[in-house]
Amino acid sequence: MNPINIAYVLRRYPVLSETFVSSEVQTISKMYGSPLIFSLLNNKLSDLDAEDRELSIFYLRYFSILSIFKIFSKCVMHPVWFIKLIFYSLRTSLYSFKLALQVIYLIPKIIVFTNVCHKQNIRNIHSHFSGLAALSGQFIAKILNCNFSFTFHTLPELKNSIIKWNIRDASSILVNSKTNMAAVLSQFPELSKEKVHLVRSGLGLHIEEIKPLKKREYEFDVISVARLIPKKGIDILIESLLFLKRNGIEPSCGIIGDGPEKTVLEKLITKYSLRNVSLCGSLNNSEVIKKMRKSKIFVLPCRHAGKEEDGLPVAILEALASGVPVISCDVGGISEVVIENETGFLVPENDPLAVSKKILCLLTDSAILDKISAKSIQFMKFHFNKNDIIQKLKDIFNIEIKKKFSTL
Repeated sequence: MNPINIAYVLRRYPVLSETFVSSEVQTISKMYGSPLIFSLLNNKLSDLDAEDRELSIFYLRYFSILSIFKIFSKCVMHPVWFIKLIFYSLRTSLYSFKLALQVIYLIPKIIVFTNVCHKQNIRNIHSHFSGLAALSGQFIAKILNCNFSFTFHTLPELKNSIIKWNIRDASSILVNSKTNMAAVLSQFPELSKEKVHLVRSGLGLHIEEIKPLKKREYEFDVISVARLIPKKGIDILIESLLFLKRNGIEPSCGIIGDGPEKTVLEKLITKYSLRNVSLCGSLNNSEVIKKMRKSKIFVLPCRHAGKEEDGLPVAILEALASGVPVISCDVGGISEVVIENETGFLVPENDPLAVSKKILCLLTDSAILDKISAKSIQFMKFHFNKNDIIQKLKDIFNIEIKKKFSTL
């Protein structure tokens, strides 16, 4: 795969909570050269790390009179593009007027991105998550008559009205867990199984560099990394620490992340007088990994929260790759990686007592802690080698490109 033939259309790049996307494009860049990346939403340059700055990222930061003139000239030079784009926009309006308005708002960016893809001879447009970014990528692919693919990450995406449009035109649909694969095929029985591929999320760390737990200096007994929202179950973690406190045990705990539940969690920590619990706020991925490697146990008691449900949290994968045993719940694809007494423990949803018992088990039995730590690293090395993941992604893109363009 010549990397210049691949372009990503993303809602925003980079995003702290989507390190798997950054890892994917950065690894492709290192192995084959930088793909094109189009971000529908702008980011501050300060949000880009050193590796991101080496990538070919396109933002359309504002519309000046000059930029509007250039967009108009592109429409004049390529009237078929504009006609196709209007047609696809009108087609979506038959299903959802709100969606049509969103697409019309994105038309200038789609035209600009289409022009760049045309000049670079892009053969495959890829997006992460079903949604407007994927729909924009889909429109670009239709206009240029190239392939479109996207990665499906979470079960709530199935409730997204756009997903049926994404799936209809996709040459390939990638999923990050067997659970998600089964859900997609169940929701869309007409979909060919050959179009759906299991491609695990890549990680931005080198597993081979991880040291065994017993050789580390610890900052936290327990660590959790998550956006502070109900489905992550951070309140359950805090309540489990209260159970331990009542039994005379007060482990140190670091909670990394930010979100709408922050104030509620702060009040809960104060109410229970949990002096050893720290809300660390949002940190960049390298800082998260450093703190994770200085922790004994990772806890993320995910749960179903209304329409919200996790797929396979990357923080869990990063913990396992760091040799940190995981305590979580059987939600989404978590049970595919958190294997009982092998890489961690699964507990019932909304059960702080069960969480506290597993924390106590690991803190008081160093033999079990060391065994699970070693097996976690071994498991991740075998199943989540990022070079192997990118090679599989490359092969999928290559096969679909050859199918389409060998017949033209």
